[in-house]
Amino acid sequence: APVDHRSRALHALGRMENTEASFLRARYFELMQAQPESIRPLRDWVSWLEERGDLEGSREAVRKWLEIRGGKHDLTWAAAVEMDAGLLEKQGKLRAAWETIRPALQTGKSNVLERAASILTAQEKFDEALDLARQNVARYPEGEEGYAAVVRVLWRLNQPAEAAETLARSHKLNEGAWSHTSAGVFGEVFSARSSEDAERAFDALLEKHLPPLDLANFAKQIGKKGNRELAFRFLSRLQGTPPETAAIRLWAYDELKEVQGAEKALSWLRTTFTPGVQSGVVLFQNQRYDLLWEMFASGGPQKDDSMQLIRAAALLHTGKETDPRREQLISYFESRPRTGFVVYGLYLLGKADRKELLAEFKESNYATNVGWALGLKAASEGHAEEASDWLQVSVETGLNKVPPHAWAHEMLLRWRQAEKLLADVDLLATPQP
Repeated sequence: APVDHRSRALHALGRMENTEASFLRARYFELMQAQPESIRPLRDWVSWLEERGDLEGSREAVRKWLEIRGGKHDLTWAAAVEMDAGLLEKQGKLRAAWETIRPALQTGKSNVLERAASILTAQEKFDEALDLARQNVARYPEGEEGYAAVVRVLWRLNQPAEAAETLARSHKLNEGAWSHTSAGVFGEVFSARSSEDAERAFDALLEKHLPPLDLANFAKQIGKKGNRELAFRFLSRLQGTPPETAAIRLWAYDELKEVQGAEKALSWLRTTFTPGVQSGVVLFQNQRYDLLWEMFASGGPQKDDSMQLIRAAALLHTGKETDPRREQLISYFESRPRTGFVVYGLYLLGKADRKELLAEFKESNYATNVGWALGLKAASEGHAEEASDWLQVSVETGLNKVPPHAWAHEMLLRWRQAEKLLADVDLLATPQP
C-alpha cells in the first residue's frame, strides 16, 4: 500500500485506546525510512505526540526524519524545518525557533513565511514580522493563514482599522478562515488586552459590514478565551437574516449563561428569539434539544407539524425512550391528518411503518426527507450501515436548502470525522448543554 495510506491507517490506530506509543513509534519510523520523500508519516506521528503534550518527542521525530533524508534542501525539507521551529516556538524558545526557520526562508514557502512572522511577532519585532507576513500574502493571496499573520501584527500594533481593512479586502478567505484562523488570532490577541482595545477592534470590523456569522466567530473566540461577558456584548450587537440572527442569539445565550446562569440567560433568550420553525431548525442543528420545548409553546396545530417533527427527531437523538414528551408528541400526531410531516413524525416515534413512510415518496425531491427519516431511525436502532445508506440517499439529492439534507450531511460528516469503524461510532449526536 502507498506510504500515505499506511500512515493514515496508523493515525487511525493511534486514536484507539490502549495503542502502545512504542509500537506506533517503530512503525512510523519504518515508514519514514521506507519513503523519506514523503512527509506524511512525520506529520501524523508528530500530531499524535503533540496531542499528548510530548513536544520533545516531536522534535526528536523531526530530527530523525531530517537525518534519514540527508542534506536535500527542498520544499519538503522546509516543511519539516517549519514543524521543528513551531515546536520550539510552543516551548517558548524563540531565539532557537528563529535560527531554525531562518535558513528555510530562501524557499519562499508559505507556511515557512507564516511561521517566521509568528516567531518575530512573539519577539515583538513587529516591523520585520509585518514585512514577512505581507510578502506571504502578496505571493499567496489565497492563503488564509497569511492574512491571519498580517492582522495579528496589526492588532498587536494597535492598528484595528488597518487590520479590518486587510480582512475586508481578502475576498478569497473561506469559512474556515473566518471561523478558525483569523477569528482564532483575534481571540489570542485580545484575550491579553483590555476590553476597550477589543471593542475598538470589533467596532472596526463592524464598520466594514462583514457577514454577521463571520463576525460572530470573532466574538465566540473571545468567549473561549474566558471573557464571556464581552463575547455576549459582541454577539448581541450582530444582526443578519432570520436564521443567522437565531443562531447568533443562541450563541449569545451560551455566553450569558456562563456569566449570569441558565435561568437569567433563558429569560433573555425568550425576549430576543423569534418563535417559529426557522428558530427550531437552528436549535436542532445546534443540538439544543431541550430548548425546543423550553423556548416555545405548542401553538396552533396548523402551524406546528414541522416543529413537532423536529421535536420527534430531537427525542431520538437524546435516546430517552421513556421521555414523557414522547407520548405527548404521539398524541399530537395522531390527532392530525395522517400525511406529510405527521407521517414522518409517527415513523420516527415507531407509530408508522416503512411502507407508510415510503408512500410519501411522491416526487424525486422527497428523497431528501425520506432518506433522512429512514437514516435517523436506523441510527437510533443501532443499524449503522443501513443508516449510512439512507443518509447518503438524502445527501445525494443535492437539495442543500432543505433542512433534512443538512441534518443528514452533519451526521455523515461527524461519523467520518470520528475516524473509527462505523460499527464503533456513536451514531446519534450528543445533546449540547
